[in-house]
Amino acid sequence: MGVKIQRDHVMRKEGLISRLLNGDETTRDILKGTVHRVVTEEEHKCLTLFDKQNKSIDGWKRYEACKIEVYDFAGDKKRII
Repeated sequence: MGVKIQRDHVMRKEGLISRLLNGDETTRDILKGTVHRVVTEEEHKCLTLFDKQNKSIDGWKRYEACKIEVYDFAGDKKRII
């Protein structure tokens, strides 16, 4: 059957919404920096638990805390973020 996957907002939705409502940045600039990542169900469980316990930590640091390797395939070379 394969591995179950989910989509994760690298920058948590709460933070993005707060930035949108604050009005100091343009919506275009905020959305330009918005990144989604496909994670396994197990990785998503770790990220969710981490978020509940660490409200002030966001972005790629969440992945580091859950020991999730992140590969960037956007350029011409694969790299670990």
